[in-house]
Amino acid sequence: TNQPQINTSCRITQRSHFMKNSKYLIKFNITITIIILSIYFLPFILLGDSAYFTIHDNLDGEYVYKHLLVMTGQIFNFSTEAIIPNVMNGIPRSAYPSGLNVTTVLFYFFESHIAYIVNHIIVHLVAFWGMFLLLKKHINCDDLSVSLNLIISLCFSLIPFYTQFGLSVAGQPLLLYAYLNIMNNNQRLWDFLIIIMFPFYSNLILVALFIITFLILLLVVDTLNKQTLNIKFLLAIILLGLVYLLVEFQMIYSLFIHESYTSHRAAWDRWKDFDIPSNLHKSIQIFISTQYHTGSFPTFVIIISALLASVILVKRKILNEHFVSLVPSIAVICLIYGFLDWIVYYLKDAIPVLRYFNASRFYFLLPMLWMLLFAVSLKEIRKVKMLVPLIPLLLISQLVVLFYSNIEYMNNVKLLMGKKIDYPTYSEFFATKLFSDIDRYINRPKSSYRIASIGIHPSIAQFNGYYTLDGYQVSYVLSYKEKFRGIIERELDKNDALRLYFDEWGNRCYIFVSELGKSYTFSKNELIEIKELDLNTPILKELGCMYILSSVRILNYKKNNLEFVKIFTDKNSFWDVYLYRVK
Repeated sequence: TNQPQINTSCRITQRSHFMKNSKYLIKFNITITIIILSIYFLPFILLGDSAYFTIHDNLDGEYVYKHLLVMTGQIFNFSTEAIIPNVMNGIPRSAYPSGLNVTTVLFYFFESHIAYIVNHIIVHLVAFWGMFLLLKKHINCDDLSVSLNLIISLCFSLIPFYTQFGLSVAGQPLLLYAYLNIMNNNQRLWDFLIIIMFPFYSNLILVALFIITFLILLLVVDTLNKQTLNIKFLLAIILLGLVYLLVEFQMIYSLFIHESYTSHRAAWDRWKDFDIPSNLHKSIQIFISTQYHTGSFPTFVIIISALLASVILVKRKILNEHFVSLVPSIAVICLIYGFLDWIVYYLKDAIPVLRYFNASRFYFLLPMLWMLLFAVSLKEIRKVKMLVPLIPLLLISQLVVLFYSNIEYMNNVKLLMGKKIDYPTYSEFFATKLFSDIDRYINRPKSSYRIASIGIHPSIAQFNGYYTLDGYQVSYVLSYKEKFRGIIERELDKNDALRLYFDEWGNRCYIFVSELGKSYTFSKNELIEIKELDLNTPILKELGCMYILSSVRILNYKKNNLEFVKIFTDKNSFWDVYLYRVK
């Protein structure tokens, strides 16, 4: 009669011992998480404007848009007729980020490089917290999974997001957490605040349509399962769409309601890859490394985990609804990315917007889906006792992969160690002292003349207050593109790749030179010269261009009716700049 009491006591003691160990493990993992996040942020904080910031689609564009809005005093100009005069003889204000977006507002309160770092930290912290809440509440809900959820959330937060896009990718788990609460009729005011906040800290063009499509699919599946429509969930989707319309009303009004200008995107003709091996290659490529705008990282550790989990599930004849929904979703998104050209070809007449809208951007959902698959897979692996030791190995491997595949972070670590890198740092890139020297030499108001750049991003001159004929713009006036093409027509004729790049896309409205190709970062240590430049200088003059700034020497400048003025150099600049006057 005493035996059951002894057994019960043993079980209680064992459970108490387990809970105690579990708490210690959780505290240990929380400590590790804080340490690793601190290590991740530290190089940016210590280096400041001497840090390396990603250049492609960042310092050459998105970053400078916000700097320009503050510099011109247009950040909170909500007029649908407003113009930014500094670029391309006047760009509609509606083509720039909304003044209601958090990433833009940060530039108003902080110096530009500090705004970048502050935003960088916020985005990664929200990524961690959002993924942890999602896993803890809706995916791996048991107490045993807390430590696992912490480390997977850390993995997600270390993805090298393009943080100038705000929470477009990093905030998706937090948003999904809120919607799943509503779907399960467990919503709070906080969930609706998350939904309202998200459009103020994300990008409509990049993610809004794809996130809303994803949520609608969730609603359809839920309706089929429960045989009833969840009205609250539907209203929450509508709420998200309405807030996006509010935040981006300038752009929407200009493009779709008032149609104040015809965007160059109307002339896009990008979708021409009908080679199936090439399409498959693109699908495989994004499958194994995601897409750089979303924060590229190798997925092989997660693939190995998923394969192990699938073997376990098949052997045990278990249907894991999360697993069987995540794997096809990832596969379909990768196939859409690879075969989009076929989709556009067959549907462009029925859906004309496909001609000038990148419908493959469902890939912005991939980082979240991959990490959810990682979480689900590790949970299944944990159920097999002999495979449990693999879990720390897989987690550590994924963390190492994320650190070493993060070019921005690794370059900053090298800088902290006193090593040289192959790219310009933030201060070397914008070279403010060098461009101030040029300004003092020209000695006239910058608004009184226009410049163009060769072998160097126009964003650098724009950052330094110059008025440029060229630029990298998501949307600008089509007639300007056609006029500008006349300047570089003969150079485009020499190089088919450049001609197609400009004619079929054209977001980079640059002075393209056949000899330089699509390169714009020629350092002062490179002995590069342009021998046969052939520009239509009269059109340059007609558009108001008085000077050309080139990072490389132009040997036949006289043939192009240019006058060499002076070479400007500075020890803290990545560039030497050759100043040419347009005769």
